Amino acid sequence: LSITGITAVDKVYDGGLAAPVDLSSVIKAGLVSGDVVTLSSTGSFSDKHVGEGKTVAFSNVFAGSEVGNYTITGQTTGTASITRKNLSISGLKALDKEYDGGLSASVDLSSAVKDGLVEGDEVKIASTGIFSDPMAGQGKAIALTNEYSGADVSNYDISSQSAGVASIIRKVLLISGIQALDKDYDGGDAVELDLSDSLMTGLIPGDAVSFVSTAK
Repeated sequence: LSITGITAVDKVYDGGLAAPVDLSSVIKAGLVSGDVVTLSSTGSFSDKHVGEGKTVAFSNVFAGSEVGNYTITGQTTGTASITRKNLSISGLKALDKEYDGGLSASVDLSSAVKDGLVEGDEVKIASTGIFSDPMAGQGKAIALTNEYSGADVSNYDISSQSAGVASIIRKVLLISGIQALDKDYDGGDAVELDLSDSLMTGLIPGDAVSFVSTAK
């Protein structure tokens, strides 16, 4: 009795080797009409990873009232594919920063949620953030750029958080070196100031900040 037509069925990646098996088209060549020989079959992929046309090994068990009357050869292999599993990453948090003249934003990944990740799999994320502009402000939009790595990253179709919000806090700028000049008595209280040696401590290179100063 020769049994063929066992079909391995494609599956979405689940981290395991088990392959679904379809017995609906099984052919039992040599079975005498009216005899009962039944078949149950399990399939096992050669490895767990995503791929097309992967080899599946069948393990077949035969039963039925007439099974003892036959020498049975059963189909032992098939092919099927493992397709990528969807993985959604969220919980990325852009961090506030002090104004530094740049667009870069730090990102906190400590609360990242990986929805769809198979237990025990390794998928890592690295994320960088970019403010829409460098100016100080509250709740500013940030674009996130994410990169993925890890031993199992190729088994997933990954969608992740692409935006966040954070604030740029004003930087402290200290102005010093302003000198009041002596004058002859003129009956007034106006004081002439010398700004030539004034210093701006904390000014970002390339930024322009000007000031005027009066004194009495």
